[in-house]
Amino acid sequence: MTTTRRILRLLLAPICAFAIPRSLAFHVGPCSLSSSSSTRTNTLFSSSRGHPQQPALFALINNDDDSSPDCSSSTSPHDPDVALQNLGWQPFFSDQVSKTDTRAAHKHKNKKNLVPSRVLQQDKRGFHVAGANGGLENTTRIPMTAGVLSQDVTVGDWLLLNETQFSKSIVLERKSLMKRKAPGKSKSKIQFIAANLDTVFVVTSLDRDFKVARLERYIALSLEAGVQPVVVLTKADLLVDENDDENEEEEPTTLASLRRHISPDKFWKAASAISDSVPVVLLTDARDEDQVKVELEQWCQPGETVAFLGSSGVGKSTLVNALCGTTVATTKEVRPEDGRGRHTTTRRQLHFLPNHCAVLDTPGMRELQLLDAAMGLREVFADIVELSTQCRFRDCRHETEPGCAVQEAIDDGVLREKRFLRWEKLTTEDAINTAMFDEGKSKAASKRSVRTNLLISRSEPQG
Repeated sequence: MTTTRRILRLLLAPICAFAIPRSLAFHVGPCSLSSSSSTRTNTLFSSSRGHPQQPALFALINNDDDSSPDCSSSTSPHDPDVALQNLGWQPFFSDQVSKTDTRAAHKHKNKKNLVPSRVLQQDKRGFHVAGANGGLENTTRIPMTAGVLSQDVTVGDWLLLNETQFSKSIVLERKSLMKRKAPGKSKSKIQFIAANLDTVFVVTSLDRDFKVARLERYIALSLEAGVQPVVVLTKADLLVDENDDENEEEEPTTLASLRRHISPDKFWKAASAISDSVPVVLLTDARDEDQVKVELEQWCQPGETVAFLGSSGVGKSTLVNALCGTTVATTKEVRPEDGRGRHTTTRRQLHFLPNHCAVLDTPGMRELQLLDAAMGLREVFADIVELSTQCRFRDCRHETEPGCAVQEAIDDGVLREKRFLRWEKLTTEDAINTAMFDEGKSKAASKRSVRTNLLISRSEPQG
């Protein structure tokens, strides 16, 4: 048998080297070689930097199981590799698996229970995950119970899920993490929004919800997390065309009607002025599937994960439905008395497009306070940061100091004072929240240390 295998290696080596490019082997997914757990584990954890360490034919030769290969599952969602790729598995995560699996082997006697899985949904009762053992057709519910998971997890996370003991699961390093200061009065709590995103669509409607200051918060949050933000303007169809002769006699009498008389282009220019690195998309109607798909297509690519963030009622769930081509998220009309959105979406959930792009729908955010977002703010207000380097004094407060380049730019009309005041407000808020969080974290750690020492002293024998 050994001689036969050597002959096969010599005959098939040129085929494996030239006929099956490594990149193709990764994107298509190697064949399912055997039902044995050892072969399945080798197939799952073989990717490195986007390419399998061994082509499928080499794996067949080296396999001690004499069973014949079954290639029918190569394009089936039941194939572990295909299931993972359909969920957004990327080289960033596969690069970690071999190291993590080795580390896990020392911690757990039975590492076969560790299954690469992704968190698809989070609500008040727990998490829903799916992974290599069946993809979307086989989800697992993890209850929101203290101690179930040893680490904080959020939607979009990738785990090595221990199916027999959830608390022994391992959270893989995140490609990105969106977070904010937890709503309320707590000083030492943060809230994870989502992990492993590639693009964030910051959605705002062209009504009372549109505020440049709010957009700057979302953009800073995204850039701090290393995620590409894209501003999406919705409900442009509700605005009155300034050039429409039929509306010349209509007299705007309320704040809402005044806003309806503003051209959509003015909203677009205001959003575009926030940052040169942030694209702005103007949608006439979020319910128009064709327009939504055309405008957002370049960011919704296979294997990518995108998210919609914004206030309630701006059209996030409507956009998700338009991309999916069917109703997957519940929507409601805004309140007619004040035009405010209704809090319809109550959980964060990933939906998957036909091309396997993951789309995250999120509840509307009433409060968004920045925390540990200094780098994101520097990117949003890069023009002010650059001006501050030209001030005469390094510790210039940009108030009445002589030689202040920032104040000179405001006086010359180069920098708008409102933008400077927003920068000042956000940077102060971020600094205060970050300092309070660090202080609260330190106090919490100190309390835990005191409790631990107390328990140790009580357990020691007396006398």
